[in-house]
Amino acid sequence: MSKLLFVALLLPAAVQAQVVECPKFYPWQDTSLAEVPYGHKGVGNLSKAPLMSGSMWGREPRREGVELIGETKKVKGGFDTRYAFGPDEDKWFACWYGKDGIVQWWEKMDKTSTNCVVEVRTTVARTDYPNDPVSVKATCK
Repeated sequence: MSKLLFVALLLPAAVQAQVVECPKFYPWQDTSLAEVPYGHKGVGNLSKAPLMSGSMWGREPRREGVELIGETKKVKGGFDTRYAFGPDEDKWFACWYGKDGIVQWWEKMDKTSTNCVVEVRTTVARTDYPNDPVSVKATCK
């Protein structure tokens, strides 16, 4: 029994990974906007946009967040970017949509993770504005 306990103490604790995949489109469908600019009576619309890319950010979105620079490696069909963090450092995964990436979706990642990999893969031969978006996934441990 004591040998089994000793072996169990030597084995590293299983590290639970947080995996987040970007939605393929955002918004999922054309969306009417409730906001009306001052002095106007029109209707705003945000068109469904395909996923274009993703990256990791420090600090909360819209609060002077900083896009983080990671180590990028080309792989078949795309690229992987590795990021290293200090313990308890804020990290956000951002998904970029539309031709210029002006629409974003943000996911807060677990503060205790210290290593993240963002995988970007092209799913079809891309043109300037693809019919089928890329695949983007973040894995943090």
